Amino acid sequence: MDFVWLLLPASFLLGTFPSALLIGRIVGHDPIEEGSGNPGATNMFRIAGKRAGIATLVFDMLKAIGPTLLGRGVEDTTFGVLCGCAAVLGHMYPILRESRGGKGVACFGGLTIASWPILIPFGLAAWLGSATLSGRSFLGAMVGVPTVIIGTILIGRPATESIAVAAVGAIIIARHRTNIRGMLDERSAGTTIGES
Repeated sequence: MDFVWLLLPASFLLGTFPSALLIGRIVGHDPIEEGSGNPGATNMFRIAGKRAGIATLVFDMLKAIGPTLLGRGVEDTTFGVLCGCAAVLGHMYPILRESRGGKGVACFGGLTIASWPILIPFGLAAWLGSATLSGRSFLGAMVGVPTVIIGTILIGRPATESIAVAAVGAIIIARHRTNIRGMLDERSAGTTIGES
């Protein structure tokens, strides 16, 4: 048996590390019970302030950066990407917390940093631009994540990498369905009011 492949479940388990919950405990907040109920950086910014939010963001990114770089060092970039994707999935679906994980955006950012540094400015610009123009942070992810996925194709990365990151990206977008539904409901209500 090639024990290198054990890095995949190990990466998943590392991704389950409860960054937001531990930081929240330190600052006296519970992201599961407060705000949106999501144990991620955005909710920590909202309920606990800038420092706690930044700390959560950094730790969540590191949860993907570490496994990705380790996978690259042991095998190659493609295997590193698979390890990073496993970490993102672990963050979103922590098996010891009934799969009540974050939405994966910060971890995805860490995966991007460690795998395709050339795509960082494009993904960041798409994310910040969309979030700023719309006033909705989740829309930044809705644009930034696909930008990175398309970028892996344009720079000629192996199909395995693009397929893996597209699958993870699709899950990230799906986990924002509540945000998307809420935005559509707001627009629908606004249209109805305008017509009445």
